[in-house]
Amino acid sequence: MSSEGTTDPTPEQDGGAGTHAPQLSSADADAVDLLIEHGFDPARAAAARPELADRIQAAARLFGRLGEAPIEAPDPSLVDATLARISRAEDERAERMRLKPQGPVARPFVRGRWREIVAAACVVLVAASILFPMLSQIRDINGRSECAANLGSLATALDTYHGDFRAMPIAAGFGPDLSSIRSWNDYSGASHLAVLSDNGYCDPACVRCGNAEAGGGYAMQAHSPKAAWAWRGGARIPIVSDRNPVLHLTRLGRPVGTLTLNSEEHGGEGQNMLFTDGSVEFAISPVVNIPALGNMPAHQENLWVPMDLRGLEDDFDAPSEWLGLDVFLIQ
Repeated sequence: MSSEGTTDPTPEQDGGAGTHAPQLSSADADAVDLLIEHGFDPARAAAARPELADRIQAAARLFGRLGEAPIEAPDPSLVDATLARISRAEDERAERMRLKPQGPVARPFVRGRWREIVAAACVVLVAASILFPMLSQIRDINGRSECAANLGSLATALDTYHGDFRAMPIAAGFGPDLSSIRSWNDYSGASHLAVLSDNGYCDPACVRCGNAEAGGGYAMQAHSPKAAWAWRGGARIPIVSDRNPVLHLTRLGRPVGTLTLNSEEHGGEGQNMLFTDGSVEFAISPVVNIPALGNMPAHQENLWVPMDLRGLEDDFDAPSEWLGLDVFLIQ
């Protein structure tokens, strides 16, 4: 740039067309920078770099001519578009700065919580389906064990009573002579066992299973003058057991589907039995093997049904029709 405001041309290729674009020299560029740095005050800029004073004055004159150039009125549509862009930019900035409400965040959280609750419920159901049968089985096993322990205590009581009287306990009115009893519904084998608890030979709990309903005591062998069995007599014969379910239903007037039902005390799975040798066993059926006794050979018997004079175990006939040689447990 000379003192007249000219520039030093520098050839520049433009797409190979051979045209030249003007470019400020290094000295002119410094003069313009100084003028801008000193607030377009030529005197102050020249004082900073006296050797560029002429170039600074020339640059000041050129800037003055730019200020005198006519300016066209702005295009209204361009102004509106610019203002619209500014407005959108401000809205976007405000949206970014706005705090998000908690509602939309909470909904996925709630959905997630429900999934966790459902999953936990499924785990609980599966665990319950496994644990409840196990707990029930554990209760049954404990019930059998407690019942067997009661019968063990009862065996000790029978030992003591038999040692004192050389006989089995017999309740008043239920002696070996059954001619005065019209029906087995009027007979009470549990009353014989009550003699033991009433006279202090055992605790009242030993004469009934812990699983039995209120008032339900053990079943005991009905007394008979013809019986060949004896307590500690050498043979192993059932003498006491859980309640006789066939007789129980008959007394309630309910139908009996089969005469080989298991006792209700242990879920119908079997019954604890006390034998004449003092042993206790859990039997899964009331049909047991009886060793040879007197004139009777070894055979099987249903402990719940009395054998009539014809040798049949098919009904609860009158006590006077009982053969009296078989094992018949009655509560």
